[in-house]
Amino acid sequence: MQRFLITIMQTSNLSFYVSSQDFEAEYQELWDWLMDMDAMVTDSHQLMMSEEQRQYLFKSCLTEMLMMENWKTSLLRQAANLKRSGSVQPSNLHIKMHNLTHTWQQLEVKHI
Repeated sequence: MQRFLITIMQTSNLSFYVSSQDFEAEYQELWDWLMDMDAMVTDSHQLMMSEEQRQYLFKSCLTEMLMMENWKTSLLRQAANLKRSGSVQPSNLHIKMHNLTHTWQQLEVKHI
């Protein structure tokens, strides 16, 4: 968790320029975290858990997602800056940002 918070602090202080390699690394780290969160929530539906335990898990996940929101926003901003700059863009930039946003929203819906 500390690694994620350090990354959040670093990404919130980035200048407008970011290389496609830096973007790819940030994207992959956030995507891996999001997939772990999604797997944890999905798996919880298959486990024998009380409703109280499940609610506690979901509350913990939502809290963590709120902490990661700045990182996601920063990454979306980086993608927009890469697109605007006309520099070499990461492969499938649009698809990656769509998948990130869509998966994030789906994970939020699973908590309601």
